[in-house]
Amino acid sequence: MNYKIRIPQRIPMREQLEEVLYGLLKFIDAGSVYVSCKAGQPAIVTTILKKDCRQHGIMLERFSDKLTGENPNTIFRFFDEKIARQGFKEASPFLLMHCSLSELVYYEPTCKIFLPRYADVEKLLKKSNKRYTNDLDTATKQFEVYQKNIASSDVENATVSLYSAIWSVYTCCTAFFTGYLEEYFEYPEFDYMYNITNQYAPELEDILDIQNNEGEEILIPLQAAYNSRIKKHPFEPIEKSVLERTEAKYQHLYAELENYYYRFSAGTKTKLTGLNQSQYGGASILKEKLSTNYFVNQALAEISEIVRGFVKVRAVYCFGYLVTSSNKKQKAFSKELPAYQFYPLVLNSEHRQNIVPELQALIKKKFAGKYIVTILQHRAQYLRNQAVNQKHFINAVVRNGLEVYNNTDQTFYEIIVAADRDFAFSKNYWDNRMRLAEGFLALVHTEQPIILNVLIQQAVQQMAVGLIDLFMGYHPNIYSTNYLLRLLDCIPELPKLFTDSEEDYRLRQLLTANIDMLKHKNIGQETIEDSSKLFQKCRDFYDKILVIGSREFERIAQKEPKNNVDTKNYIND
Repeated sequence: MNYKIRIPQRIPMREQLEEVLYGLLKFIDAGSVYVSCKAGQPAIVTTILKKDCRQHGIMLERFSDKLTGENPNTIFRFFDEKIARQGFKEASPFLLMHCSLSELVYYEPTCKIFLPRYADVEKLLKKSNKRYTNDLDTATKQFEVYQKNIASSDVENATVSLYSAIWSVYTCCTAFFTGYLEEYFEYPEFDYMYNITNQYAPELEDILDIQNNEGEEILIPLQAAYNSRIKKHPFEPIEKSVLERTEAKYQHLYAELENYYYRFSAGTKTKLTGLNQSQYGGASILKEKLSTNYFVNQALAEISEIVRGFVKVRAVYCFGYLVTSSNKKQKAFSKELPAYQFYPLVLNSEHRQNIVPELQALIKKKFAGKYIVTILQHRAQYLRNQAVNQKHFINAVVRNGLEVYNNTDQTFYEIIVAADRDFAFSKNYWDNRMRLAEGFLALVHTEQPIILNVLIQQAVQQMAVGLIDLFMGYHPNIYSTNYLLRLLDCIPELPKLFTDSEEDYRLRQLLTANIDMLKHKNIGQETIEDSSKLFQKCRDFYDKILVIGSREFERIAQKEPKNNVDTKNYIND
């Protein structure tokens, strides 16, 4: 696969960074590159080198000052793979903040990356919190010594303790911002810690700026006192007002560091938990934007090329995807990349028979099952004739989904819709589908497995199209049972009809068998036991979705009363 640099549009100076990175990649053995940018702070570009390459992160770090000089408001970091691996294991704040899938902009195949899906997020944050707390304890203890000395009028020892305390706060800041990756610490002098801290958090310079008169009046006497103690020179008296101002600076810096860590802990937990889920988008596309990452964008770009080579298209969107990797023993820092099931909307501009099944099979074969797709396909020029609810769904995909391709010569935009979504139609459609499903299930009085399976299949198809209309406002133009079940997978509110067990796999095969093949079936191959299990499973599913559907219509009645003359009609009796 031809991976390339993909920097999100939201990143400032995106084009400039791309140019810099393409230049770097010509002579740096990068395994992965990350770009992180938060409001009010410099952009951070991190490169994790390939394993066993001839370059070393510690050497490239020294080169980074030149890069930063040529690219203001940008910090460049370089790590060996073994340092990164250990850093993720020990929950380095820097790596967790700046080197996840959310920040990945370049990947070299077969290299390792951090996949939160296989990490214990709570355990990582506890480990990070423990180290952070231990570091802060050092500063706290030194400040407590200062307080005891000042209370006993021991100004000399109080001065040395206060300077040590404020130095420790900057040491904590440096360790936090750079990630506790000790190999990359050079010299722990105060000036070094101070400069590193302000490089990552320029706003802290407003608290203590050693370049202005106030900062010099505080720092110079304290450093002189500290150096006198180290060199055993006579101590020069220091004014009490200087100590009081320094104490205020210390407390302000300490409070800011606690605030930084709180935001890191809360933000990282939210981010990693989001990256840890297996389902994105789907039915939720009606309400919120679909998030993405480097590998999703890469996969969709390659899938789009196949689609455009297969049929003329006006636009391709993605309205959801599932992470389908099943290796539960996989390590969090790994080169085994996730597999995906995508839900593309293909708006083609030419007629062709069997587009969806042929294209789905082609994509599955092309990627050896790593990427599979469940395609919604429509002729772009006929969308204006679709029902109101269908138009609203298409518009939601265009607005909130991922635009994979849009023909620049005939750009596709949202469809003009004159009315709000027709929930009264959805209620009527739901009722009819559920009555038919119940009718098919009620007909099951036979001991012949094949006939039983056919009736169950008809019932499940009715349930599926009813659920898809209710939660998505969409009517499929393909009624393959397997296709409908895969569409149900993108509705998070629903229970799973089947698990990953061997028995459920066998029952799913029974349910999705092609009815047209009955004319070739040998009666007696299926067992009534399996058919009975399938019936009970589908009957239980029917009972559950009746409750789920009723609750959804109650929610709609409360939220969307303006769209309905009589909201009581939404509630199942």
